[in-house]
Amino acid sequence: MSARISLVDAAALGVSRIRMPSWSHRHDHFEIDIKNGKLGPTILLWSPPNRRFYKRDPISLPTNRILPDKRMFVPYRGPDGVPFKEAAK
Repeated sequence: MSARISLVDAAALGVSRIRMPSWSHRHDHFEIDIKNGKLGPTILLWSPPNRRFYKRDPISLPTNRILPDKRMFVPYRGPDGVPFKEAAK
C-alpha cells in the first residue's frame, strides 16, 4: 500500500489523480487542479454513480470543501478519460 498523502502533498509532487483507499468503487478518484506546484481552486470527483445522481461525471467541487492538509489519499493508478468511462460501466 502506498503512503498516504494530502491534497497539498499531491500538488507539490505533481500527482493529479488521487483516491481514498476506503472508497467503495475502485474507480472513484479526485482529479486535482495543480497550478505551479500548488493546489488549484477546484477538484473533479470521478465516480461511476455520479452519472446516476448528477447526470454527469465528473462533478466539480471547490478545493476548500476537502481537508487539504489531511494525509488520507493515495495516488490513483486506474484508467482515466475514455478508458475510465468504459471501465466504470
